[in-house]
Amino acid sequence: MNGTDHLKTTSYQERLDSKTQVSPVLQFLNQELRAQVTFTVDQEYPSLFAGLPGGESLFIEREGQVVSHVGLVIRQFTHPFFRIKIGLLGSVVTRKQNRGEGLASYLLQEAHRKLHKDQCALSILWSDQPDFYSALGFCRAGNEWDFRLSLEKAKEAPEVSRPLNTDCEIEAVWNLYQAKTAKIERTLEEMVALVNIPKTRIYVTESNGQIDSYIAINKGADFTHYVHEWAGSVEAVKRNVLDCQNRFFSGFPLTLIAPLEQSSTEFSRIAEKEWKGALGLVKIVNRTNFLDSVESFFQKSGFPLKKGHFENLNDEDLLLATLGRDGVPSSGTLPLFLWGFDSI
Repeated sequence: MNGTDHLKTTSYQERLDSKTQVSPVLQFLNQELRAQVTFTVDQEYPSLFAGLPGGESLFIEREGQVVSHVGLVIRQFTHPFFRIKIGLLGSVVTRKQNRGEGLASYLLQEAHRKLHKDQCALSILWSDQPDFYSALGFCRAGNEWDFRLSLEKAKEAPEVSRPLNTDCEIEAVWNLYQAKTAKIERTLEEMVALVNIPKTRIYVTESNGQIDSYIAINKGADFTHYVHEWAGSVEAVKRNVLDCQNRFFSGFPLTLIAPLEQSSTEFSRIAEKEWKGALGLVKIVNRTNFLDSVESFFQKSGFPLKKGHFENLNDEDLLLATLGRDGVPSSGTLPLFLWGFDSI
């Protein structure tokens, strides 16, 4: 930051009637992040930019021009044994000629001040530049399991899948999402916006006239050829994804993302390759709130834990001890997993 820079914020908690407030920010983001695609950033991330639930843009203006930006959305993650408030960060970008000046670092620090004020326990972002974020206190933590589908096994799949009818069936897939044990809270209105993100394709299967599984493939410019979200029984999802692989994506193997849990081992049966990785880049925002959620989970799950068990760990070791890292769970891992639609 220098004397001519101005830190500004724009809130998307409510739909804005005046587009002039957000157009400079969106113009900047579309130029920097979506110059090669036909849709806009706000179309791709309705959870942040469309008030569903809405978030906030922190940005720096220099001589009337936006030069750096960070977006944040605050979400509630729910599980029968704990709840945790999380700040999701995304659209972190600085104009090329201004990189290296510490602008994004400054905005991320401001974002964390806001998240701390709002009682968030953690912040999470996804990036292929971990070294930049590690200097700001982020570390790779949490777990996911990835399965590259077998084209040969897909050829044997029965025809059971069909595209979702977005005019009348979105509530059915939202109900399947709501049945998940661990999830980000999501309204039906948000689900409508999410399944209509450009390029997104949703396929469903039925049993006794009712939709019993859905899979989401692609999402804007992200997750191309990835099944980044799914719901329903594992068996129904397996049939769904194999049929889609065979009939609709026969030219390229799909990759299914799953939480690191016992039921996910079933996807090994239909995969030609599998690997385990991190949930994302995670930073503790409020240590007390995070420990409260951790202790709630361990106590209610019957895991033996003495009070103060984690207090002497630094933040990185605490995250690795409770969330695991890169597919290596800790002894009693907190089941924190965010589906692809939740990324911003």
